[in-house]
Amino acid sequence: MCTLKPHQVDFDLAWNKLVRTVDRVLQCEDVAKETWTDTFFTIYSLCVAAPEPHCGSLYTHVNSFLQQHCQAVLQRLDQVPDVELLAAYHRSWRTYYDGSSYLHRLFRYLNVHHVQKKQPSDADLCYGGMTRSADAHTLEVFELAMDIWYRMLQQLAPRLCPLVLAQIELSRRGVSIDGSRLSSVVQSFVDVVHWDRKRCLTFYTEQIEQLLLAQTAEFYAAEGDALFARQPVHRYIELVLQLLREDGERMQALLHPSSVDKVRQEAEQKLVENFLPQLNQAAVGFVEQEESTNLANLFQLTRSLPEGHKELRRLFEAHICSAGEQALATVGSSEPAAAAQEFVDGLRQLHEKFKAWVRGTFNDDAQFDRSLDLALSKVVNQLDAAGKKQCKSPELLARYVDAMLRKSSKAVSDSELEEKLSQCIGIFKYVEDKDVFQRHYQRLLSKRLILGVSHSSEAEEGMISKLKSACGYEFTSKFQRMFHDVRLSESQSSDFADAHGRDALGISLHVFVLTQGAWPLQASNTPFPRLPSPLERGVTLFQRYYTNKFQGRRLTWLHAHGTADMKLKFSRTYSATVGAAQAILLLQFNDLPASRTLSLADLANAVGVGEAELQRCLAPLIDCGILQADATGQQLHVNQEFHSKRSRLRVLPAPAKEAEKEQERVASQIQEDRKFFLQAAIVRIMKDRKRLNFNSLTQLVLVQTTPRFKPEVKMIKTCIESLIEKEYLTRSQAKLDEISYNG
Repeated sequence: MCTLKPHQVDFDLAWNKLVRTVDRVLQCEDVAKETWTDTFFTIYSLCVAAPEPHCGSLYTHVNSFLQQHCQAVLQRLDQVPDVELLAAYHRSWRTYYDGSSYLHRLFRYLNVHHVQKKQPSDADLCYGGMTRSADAHTLEVFELAMDIWYRMLQQLAPRLCPLVLAQIELSRRGVSIDGSRLSSVVQSFVDVVHWDRKRCLTFYTEQIEQLLLAQTAEFYAAEGDALFARQPVHRYIELVLQLLREDGERMQALLHPSSVDKVRQEAEQKLVENFLPQLNQAAVGFVEQEESTNLANLFQLTRSLPEGHKELRRLFEAHICSAGEQALATVGSSEPAAAAQEFVDGLRQLHEKFKAWVRGTFNDDAQFDRSLDLALSKVVNQLDAAGKKQCKSPELLARYVDAMLRKSSKAVSDSELEEKLSQCIGIFKYVEDKDVFQRHYQRLLSKRLILGVSHSSEAEEGMISKLKSACGYEFTSKFQRMFHDVRLSESQSSDFADAHGRDALGISLHVFVLTQGAWPLQASNTPFPRLPSPLERGVTLFQRYYTNKFQGRRLTWLHAHGTADMKLKFSRTYSATVGAAQAILLLQFNDLPASRTLSLADLANAVGVGEAELQRCLAPLIDCGILQADATGQQLHVNQEFHSKRSRLRVLPAPAKEAEKEQERVASQIQEDRKFFLQAAIVRIMKDRKRLNFNSLTQLVLVQTTPRFKPEVKMIKTCIESLIEKEYLTRSQAKLDEISYNG
């Protein structure tokens, strides 16, 4: 009868009964349910026996039984020939491993109430230098079984490990092997010590991994030399990729996961790194011929090497620069509008093409994406041999944006316009001299706003918003002020018309009142014609209205920038937009008989301008047919037969000759602005740091100014000297390269 109460048990009798079941379990033989239950109860009875439990004796006898069993297995395996050893070992190991796991469950009570109570804590194992062992009864039954097999395997390893490596080499040579069996044999070198955290992989590493790494190096060194000798480079790359892929799959199936990357690195060193100079040499042709498949294979092959992509990135960047130079070679010889279109289209196509390379060929690699940006930046800001900019990219980009934002006969949808403006911002980010773009954009924006030829205010404000996101509020503050002035002028002109009666003047007068510092407009050096009395009266009244409303403000009139909308009555009525000076000239013919002519001298005296300015204003009117000249070109009359398909005409004069020097004036203004910007940056830095040497100060200035423009060190030095002269800074007497802030 079974009882759970502790009672006296004859150990020898109980063990003799117990050992037969233990042997059957370890051999994975069938055990009846009643036998399993009786054996479990016998183990329990021994562990709680009175007056003293037999836990220690039971553990010792189990230890001895397992040792005897493993010794018998070793003796059998020693008799097995090498060709059959792997299979014989695998059968013995699988039986022993499964049987040990069953024994572990059978001796669960011994594990819980004897072994676990003796085990040291995790802290003692990690920091106290304590270990678990069979002698101290601190290994549970399954761990004990593995430990005993480990000692047996140490004796068998000199025969077994070479057989394992030979099987792997056969697999590499294409011979079919039993991978499942080989994997189980290799895993046994890990499983036998898995319970020991400190050396769980040591035995496997010493017996399998280190030998395999040496074999891998030898095998693939010979394989690489043979392949490279008989295959072209592109084919060699394909074959090596296939070898590495197959070997990686093989290692994942056969080895412990910790060895897979180590084996791959060893193979890559022999197959890839040793041939890297030759591969990089072949990459030159791949890039020049734009062989995307070969480049993608080379990228994949070298991606694991520390500097594997360095040369490939350099070649990629150089190829983009070369392609960019070819794409933009003819930009400088074209007309400004066409050059701007060619410049942006060329860069857009260049970016799209090589961005596709980055996404596809180079697997969207961040470093190749950065190489693309660096190359495009060089293309946009390319220099000639003298260090000067070859391509006026800021001006061209500003002109392209101007063309996009102007009213055009070609219908452009808002979505299409938005896409093109976004592309412009993408190019703008590569521009180093953003302040040059700012100047040209400001000049062109002023013309669009004054002439009223913007596509829409929403598009203009959207572009300014994009520029603000890219460069900050300060960069666009003048642009926003210009929009504010235009809106305010509309309100003031409306109030002025209401105050003086809309029909009292006889004309509709709209005056732009512009903030002087925000608009790039200057008074012309060329004398402006005398205003006709209606215009003169309107200007005088508005001057009085504005002065009374805003005391202390002074208006400077820029009539040369004004335009006029006139009604021209021929066989049909036309609406013509002309320059202010042209309007004055046309009014000279207003009350004359149809046959009456006026000489150039008469017109010059009437309006009070020189011959050159007169010719500039008359040329568009004659070219479009509104006025006609006689054979001598000195007499002019109105063309009564004038006809045009369009009812609205724009007949504005060509830019004055002084506008040809505008580029020089803009360049000079940019240099002055840069000096002030640099000086302000230097003062800010020195006020914060108090004392710096020249090199450190230069680096900090470059950091602050690069988002706006890239100054030369010579300019920075000049600004520092200027600030020293103004006594903002002082040069140290002890250290000539050290500068202090005077504050």
